[in-house]
Amino acid sequence: MTYRTIGQYIVEYEQGGADRAEYGSGLLQKLSDDLTSRFGKGFSVYNLRDMRKFYLTYPKAETLSPESQFTLSRSHYVRLISMKDKSEREFYEYETKLNNRSLRELNRQFDSALYVRITLSRDKK
Repeated sequence: MTYRTIGQYIVEYEQGGADRAEYGSGLLQKLSDDLTSRFGKGFSVYNLRDMRKFYLTYPKAETLSPESQFTLSRSHYVRLISMKDKSEREFYEYETKLNNRSLRELNRQFDSALYVRITLSRDKK
């Protein structure tokens, strides 16, 4: 929830609802410097990019419900948000939650192109 909340703040308030900041504004570097001086470690530009991307990928907080059978770790979500194809990401997220997969197993499945193989196996053409 922290990642999502900070990502929401960056997108909605700092960027005015745009997916990206103005080119050359140095927004994330300024935020990183400010947050690090106020709260300590954990607010690198790299982490802030992930937080912003996390919010853009999961804009509805309900999808992150802690009541679900298996809640994914931060590392799971960092891996998932790196996937560009929404259907593929949803497949791996569902499969990981359903089978209580570790990050190592998620990576192994992604690296072995499980989604692509399953998708192709249904398309007999």
